[in-house]
Amino acid sequence: RTGKWFGMDHFSVDADIMVFAKGISSSVLPLGAVTVSDRINEPFRNGVTLVHGFTNAGNALACTAGVATIETIKEEGLVQRAADLHPLMFSFKERLLAHPTVAAVRGWGLYMGIELVQPHGTGRSYFPPEVEAEKKFLRTAMNNGVIVYSSLYGMARRPLMSRGLPLYLAPPLTITPSELEEMMDRLDRTFHQWEQVLGADAA
Repeated sequence: RTGKWFGMDHFSVDADIMVFAKGISSSVLPLGAVTVSDRINEPFRNGVTLVHGFTNAGNALACTAGVATIETIKEEGLVQRAADLHPLMFSFKERLLAHPTVAAVRGWGLYMGIELVQPHGTGRSYFPPEVEAEKKFLRTAMNNGVIVYSSLYGMARRPLMSRGLPLYLAPPLTITPSELEEMMDRLDRTFHQWEQVLGADAA
């Protein structure tokens, strides 16, 4: 999703041990894995034994889903596709930051994180719970046909307290450029309408 196989690749990290899950099977089936470097694996290659195990380790069905997912990602070039669409998605960054409620826009590829805060004088502050900022944002977004990550539980949970509202954008890796532009236009419109509801556009 970030345009590289693993997020750590953006920082030139060469890990000795890496644990990963979820995306390895596209979450169709529960699957996790551990991979180690040649240096860590050398003693075991030379005959050292480590006895360990889990009741559900090596589940054939889950592993088959994992292999199929990895093959699909490779065959359809989805990692490179995320990298190729990064410039288009993040070309909207300054447009988003122009909103008085947008404190930060970060990410890579087809994954964008946005922090929303309440403008207050010359500084910025977090939304007090009684404002119900998140609930109002999610309602406005869905009215514009936009469902963000927190839409899954934002309406039902307590408002976030001592932090800005986190907003995560993770469109399908098969999204087209025109669909991506439409999504960002709808998001921009959502910000305008939400800020009008909050009275933040005049701050």
